Amino acid sequence: MRLRHIPRSAFTARPWKNGAGTTHDIALLPEGAGHHDFDLRLALSPIPAPGPFSAFPGIDRVITLVRGDALTLDFGDGQKHLQKGQSLRFDSALSPHGIPAPGGVEVINVMARRGVWRIRSCAITDTRRHSLTEAMRLFIVATHGAVTLSGPQGETSLAPFDAALCDGPGEVGMTGDTPALVAYLEPGTD
Repeated sequence: MRLRHIPRSAFTARPWKNGAGTTHDIALLPEGAGHHDFDLRLALSPIPAPGPFSAFPGIDRVITLVRGDALTLDFGDGQKHLQKGQSLRFDSALSPHGIPAPGGVEVINVMARRGVWRIRSCAITDTRRHSLTEAMRLFIVATHGAVTLSGPQGETSLAPFDAALCDGPGEVGMTGDTPALVAYLEPGTD
């Protein structure tokens, strides 16, 4: 198993695809991909004011509210409400209108190109052991405080909002007093 530490200082600030804000890319795969041709994307995105989400046709998305009190997503035919720590899965082509609580919010986006990758699960958890098969990928983000990951290569400490990308097969242990965002991804099928 390979575990790659991605410190918060290495996130790349870029404009939203629709130009209405700024996102902080944590990882884009394959290496060298951009916002138009990624297969997997992990990003930390501030939402300071109401506005539309960028549309990404063919992309499945899970957002998790990690800072701020609440976020409402208006899909036109209905609304979804998120409280801090909650996740929501949706088709990224839908481009909902986001309405953050006063003071703004931040979300983590996990995005996967349909037919190439599938987001098996994505949630804030305090589960301490995570197993991967050869083809799987695992994103871990220290959303609530520092955590330590242990695997075959030794230990890696994640400061708050640091991330790690794990490639299987193998097992990763997680220690610390706080939960973390954990996203399992596996190859998708058409």
